[in-house]
Amino acid sequence: MSENYPPPPPGPGLPQSPPPYDGPSPRPGRPPAARLGWAVRLLLFLILLLILPRLVEQVEFAVVRGRERAQAEVANVNGRAARELVEAYPEVSTFHEEKLNFTSANQQHRQKGVNRFLNGWSKRDLSKKLELHISASGARRQFVNAAYTSQECPCCHWTDRGNRQDTSFVCSHCGYTGHADSVASSNVRSRGSDQMITTFTPVKRVKEILLARHATSDARCASRGPGHQLLSEVPGSGQFIDSDLL
Repeated sequence: MSENYPPPPPGPGLPQSPPPYDGPSPRPGRPPAARLGWAVRLLLFLILLLILPRLVEQVEFAVVRGRERAQAEVANVNGRAARELVEAYPEVSTFHEEKLNFTSANQQHRQKGVNRFLNGWSKRDLSKKLELHISASGARRQFVNAAYTSQECPCCHWTDRGNRQDTSFVCSHCGYTGHADSVASSNVRSRGSDQMITTFTPVKRVKEILLARHATSDARCASRGPGHQLLSEVPGSGQFIDSDLL
């Protein structure tokens, strides 16, 4: 029968193994570098909570100031343009203006941003400036239906989106050519005396009326030939009049 003898001691130069540990395992602690990292993160988070409201306030203030400056500049330009327009035509008794529906300022600012807001606000402001200067001159302002005024041919009444090409107007049916803004102005002026197209006429009904007029005006436009112009510029004045009056 064998006897249990203790293991022999290690020889010289050999490492001694530590005695076995039978107690509970100790909880590993965080190294000092990790504890310092969490402290820095917490400090940065607290600083951000203190600075963030101030940063947001400064950004909002800058946006408001920028919008107010832009509004002031646009209002100045609109007032000068409206005054010069009325003063340039003292003999005009009635100014025709398209009846446009603008979105409210607050709703437009929330939905489409500052640029769209300034665009809509500028149109409303220009309309108010025109009303002010026209009333001061003793003239009358008349609103007209704005449907298809930039697409309608003043000769054959053919209405198509392709008639207008940037600043040029070329009728795809009769070949009438002219400046796009001059054609739209002529159509707006004609709407002032139009008994069938009023400011309350629906857009779909306006298109039907224009196409019906187109069906009865082919003969008139055919006699003029392609590439004709109803509006001719008065030399040196920048004004356009009907070519039939020349």
